[in-house]
Amino acid sequence: MEEYRFERLTANTLHHLQYLYLHCFKTHVSIEYLTQKYATQNFGKDYVGYLAFHNATNEAAAYYGVFPLVCEYNGEKLLAAQSGDTMTHPSHQGKRLFITLAKKTYELAKEEGLHFVFGMPNKNSYHGFVTKLSWIHYETMINYKIRVMTLPLSELAKRVKIFKLFYGIYQKMILFLYVSNKIVPNSLIEPNIGGVVHDADFYQYKKYTDNMCITVAGVTLWVKNEGFFCVGDMEKFDLKQADEFWKKLRRLAFWLGCTKIFFSTTKGSFVEKVCSRYPSSEGLPIGVINLSGKYPVEQFKYSLADLDTF
Repeated sequence: MEEYRFERLTANTLHHLQYLYLHCFKTHVSIEYLTQKYATQNFGKDYVGYLAFHNATNEAAAYYGVFPLVCEYNGEKLLAAQSGDTMTHPSHQGKRLFITLAKKTYELAKEEGLHFVFGMPNKNSYHGFVTKLSWIHYETMINYKIRVMTLPLSELAKRVKIFKLFYGIYQKMILFLYVSNKIVPNSLIEPNIGGVVHDADFYQYKKYTDNMCITVAGVTLWVKNEGFFCVGDMEKFDLKQADEFWKKLRRLAFWLGCTKIFFSTTKGSFVEKVCSRYPSSEGLPIGVINLSGKYPVEQFKYSLADLDTF
């Protein structure tokens, strides 16, 4: 590894992530977006991750880090983290940089008092997490894609830049009477079931993405419209009202031009009960690495709202 040096991410080195996003994902992200995404200081820690630099060129070669957040288990608050951006420049792949950076990040996370790191790795990174980094895959998300017969306006806005502006105005008009300032508590947290704390700090932090709370049929949902209508979490309600809830939610999706309503949850959750009338499919795997051994990490559940992309 003499070919590379490793440095902890700081506010002054965020621009190197711009470079990696562009070369790894062909995506341009702004410094403002990255600054907000990595602003986890309200949860107690920030910039828990490492950059690898190629010594010969002094360019960023790879990055791995985690996003600290507050979880709750049986009424006790604790610091944990979600596995975050994983990026290796195409010119530096096959050099074990991901593994090296991850191990350094977990050592740092443990020193900073984080009890565990969880994540939902895709098929490209799953093997590395489970076989090289000793992650435990203990559960798999359940996905629901409810189809709505309507014009695909939302998908069109995602693909066509000029239409996106007009659709944004149209969406605001449709959602005007639905938008809520209410915070939806994590519907997954129960006795002996832990989860991420959804409080004012978490909602404020999540403003780096275009999500919002709305109320439909008296039920408040945390949602994001990104080609189809994604529901991150929702407040619990009497399931006797489910017919009315679905009728009005599908009607809203129709007027928004969303051809799908998307839920991703875990087995036994309230959201699963609400969606049980529709067919489900297997979602992303849930994995974890236990850093402190203090908490039963396999007793923690996660929703779509917990993902850094929501």
